[in-house]
Amino acid sequence: MAVVVCRLPQKRDTKIDIVATRCEGGDCPLPPHPSFGWWSTWNNKSEGMTVSESTVLKINCNDNYILDGCTIVACFNGKWTPNIGKCLRTCPSIYSTAMMTVKCTVKDKEMVNCTDPLEGTIAQFKCASYYEDSRVSRPKAICIDGRWSESVPDCRPVCGKVRPKRDPTLIVGGKVAGKRYFPWQAALYDARNQKFLCGGSLLNERTILTDEDGNLLPKEFYLVAVGKRFRKYSDSRDSAHTQTSQVHRMFVPDEYEGDTQNYLADIAILVAVKTFTLSARIQPVCVDWTRNYEREILNSKGGRKGFVAGWGNTVETGQVSDVLRQLSVPSVPQKTCKKELPVDYKEYLTHDKLCAGYLNNGSSVCNGDSGGGLVFKYSNRFFVAGVVSLAPVAKTAEGGCDSQQYGLYTVVYKYSDNFILRNLVRFKPYDNDDDSEYFTTPFPDTTEILLTEPSFTEPPMPPSEGCVLPVYPDSGRWIPVGNSSESLYPGDSVGNFTVLKLECDKGHVLIGEMFLLCNNDTWMQKMGKCSKTCPSINNTSTRSVTYEHKSTHIGNSVPIDGTIARFTCAPYYEKDSVEQRPFVCLDGTWSQPAPKCIPVSGQRARENTDKIIGGNSTRQGLFPWHVAIYLNDVIICGGSLLSERVILTAAQCVTHSDGQLHPKEKYTIAVGKYFSKIWDNIEDAQFSKIEDIFVAPEYNTQNHFADIAVIVTDRAFKLSPTVQPVAVDWAKAHVDKVLRPSRQFGYISGWNDSAQHGNYSTPLATIRVAFINHTICSLDVPESYEQYLTSDKMCTIFDTRHNGICMGDRGAGLLAEHKHKYYIFGVLSFFPGKCDIGEYGLYTRVDPYVDNFILEKVARYNTV
Repeated sequence: MAVVVCRLPQKRDTKIDIVATRCEGGDCPLPPHPSFGWWSTWNNKSEGMTVSESTVLKINCNDNYILDGCTIVACFNGKWTPNIGKCLRTCPSIYSTAMMTVKCTVKDKEMVNCTDPLEGTIAQFKCASYYEDSRVSRPKAICIDGRWSESVPDCRPVCGKVRPKRDPTLIVGGKVAGKRYFPWQAALYDARNQKFLCGGSLLNERTILTDEDGNLLPKEFYLVAVGKRFRKYSDSRDSAHTQTSQVHRMFVPDEYEGDTQNYLADIAILVAVKTFTLSARIQPVCVDWTRNYEREILNSKGGRKGFVAGWGNTVETGQVSDVLRQLSVPSVPQKTCKKELPVDYKEYLTHDKLCAGYLNNGSSVCNGDSGGGLVFKYSNRFFVAGVVSLAPVAKTAEGGCDSQQYGLYTVVYKYSDNFILRNLVRFKPYDNDDDSEYFTTPFPDTTEILLTEPSFTEPPMPPSEGCVLPVYPDSGRWIPVGNSSESLYPGDSVGNFTVLKLECDKGHVLIGEMFLLCNNDTWMQKMGKCSKTCPSINNTSTRSVTYEHKSTHIGNSVPIDGTIARFTCAPYYEKDSVEQRPFVCLDGTWSQPAPKCIPVSGQRARENTDKIIGGNSTRQGLFPWHVAIYLNDVIICGGSLLSERVILTAAQCVTHSDGQLHPKEKYTIAVGKYFSKIWDNIEDAQFSKIEDIFVAPEYNTQNHFADIAVIVTDRAFKLSPTVQPVAVDWAKAHVDKVLRPSRQFGYISGWNDSAQHGNYSTPLATIRVAFINHTICSLDVPESYEQYLTSDKMCTIFDTRHNGICMGDRGAGLLAEHKHKYYIFGVLSFFPGKCDIGEYGLYTRVDPYVDNFILEKVARYNTV
């Protein structure tokens, strides 16, 4: 928004009184109130009335609007000066954080910040180093009608990324781990003497996954370190890369009872006081929240290779390792493991343990390795699937580790939802020392290790007959049932057969018994609990949600504290974010916004070996974004589907030679078409009329500069195998990589239709074309066509042995494949050759028009 200098006009020797004006001169009629705002005067006059010169108006705007102009205007010489400004709608302000920076632009002019952004403002997000955007949707958002078209990205730590030169080998007697190989490795020390205790795995900037070492200490007796390569706490060799912290909280599952339960649930969560700063040597490991790899890792046949690191013994009974070591271990089938384990070791193979390692190989986890993470590699990332728990004792006089046996690991999947996740989301990274806002009461099924013994108050003496009224439940109360004139409070005595009814505060639901009965001097039922609820998440046409609580599906019940929501997208839709962890109900709010399901884009149909290119008919559905544009039922152009309602095409396709729009009523838009004639073979086709047409403002009818347009249909197309949108490079991140002359090929589809075909209906064809340097193209095209090779055009060439492009192909998209997706980079504008044998094609580049033209239309007419 331009800076407005607001100065009230002054007459010589005239003083303006804002409260009461009595100056003579030209009077002014009071103007209409501004749209979405109002003005006010000192004497409450209304529109149309006349006021004297120097009367002052104060201009105000409604909420979520900002004034583009001066707050104070005055009547001077019969005019309001300066002119009354406009109230412009704004979107919520966005602020940069330690994990993300945001840059806002308005009409290509960068704003200082994103405070009170106006309509049309584009916000571009960038995650900090070692963080990544979990979304797969557009990396930009545009302000439309007071709302952002995209949610602010959730920049999460990059997890599970390493660059090993080769597979790790041994811990016992093994190989030293390379630098940066295990950036999630944590070390736990005794704060009193800095003695090393065990390992762990960093899950985020504050949370460490480890085991319960069987010798619990108060939390202030622990120190945790990350970024370490050497075992010693204060080793100068890695002090420049190490970060340390005291421990704020420690949690173990309720099921853990140590040796008495054979180390069942041998897993723990530590929460650091300090927020660790991510770096090349400090990054979290991934957790497979969506369980994509669970079946393969826990495969009953075993054999999947995992990796574990630690500072354990270098030989079975020798010295501990001074430097971090690494071990490659295959998973072992449960039956095989149980059969081959030592007899006195089999009892520890509980249902939550994973067996991994080698038999009689001389390599195993050992003392000092406990708590470390067993990780498996998928999609070039490492996911933690186990926590080192136990290793067999060697049958030697010295004892120590039996390197000829398997190691046992607590399976992370058994505790990922109801233990790890529920504590992970409670303790978020923070930027200052005041952490009170992040620390809340732990979940009831998690045991917190307390610093001191809990204190108890003396209970009231029981009555001779009857019961003592209990304390009110948290976030609720009880009410005596029946007509009682006396007021009763917790601690009062009531007689037998008294009944209490439990009620919960708003936003809570009762879990357990609603009524309590005093009988035989005892309350017969256990009092229920008032659990906080989260807002229900509605199913939509593109997304369904199911709820789980403690691993049990709860249908459409009200989501209570600890409920996990799982989302499923409809066919041909995908989540707009990479789901790195589930959505959990926490203290009445969801741990993160619910995902949107957006159309799958740029995915062409899977094809057989008979892939057809080069001008021959292509298989139906191979390019499901191709659109046929008919004028008076005759095909005139192609286009590309960007969303369920938005189509990108050429400006020529929707305008007369003078630039005026064709009447939209004469058009018919078709998707899913295979043959060119409008009513030929329409089994998979969908049709629509046009609601609106937009042409790029810069469009020049003489040389076809900015030959690009957007069509909005009056109905939303239903996605199917033959109807899906193409991908758009919204961030312009792939343009330079993809559009490399003489190196990259693109594709264009069309029907090669012209008047010469008569009544013959042609099938959709696809041509492979090569990108040509702009300068080379300008030298080769006929001189009479050079004017059309404008600065926003790109040039391609194709094999003259096959059919070329033709009149009916204008507006079609020029596509290129990048990372298994097809992106649109150009729109066919001009072809300076004969209809069937032309060599060159000129295309309007898409990237110059993404921000200021295409993005706003797609966002405004988004159906999701």
